[in-house]
Amino acid sequence: MKITQTRLKTIIKEELENIRNGGQTTVTTVQTEGDEMSRTITQVERIGDEIQRVAGMVVDQAVLERLEMIDDMVTGLLQQMQGVEPAPRQ
Repeated sequence: MKITQTRLKTIIKEELENIRNGGQTTVTTVQTEGDEMSRTITQVERIGDEIQRVAGMVVDQAVLERLEMIDDMVTGLLQQMQGVEPAPRQ
């Protein structure tokens, strides 16, 4: 299962807090490989990868800007699906 570094940090933080509070871990609540959401996330990640590959083939600045906008949309969707906060914009 592919997860973002931010999501992994969040999971680890939550697990440590549970252990410190005397509770058990909640790893079983993390989506397992093969479930519907996991497959959908993988497909969306592949779309993002393809957008980045196409951006590497293009020299037209307007097209590059449009591809960057689409990549940002895909990234935002993945973050929403994985339950992580979007990264602050620079």
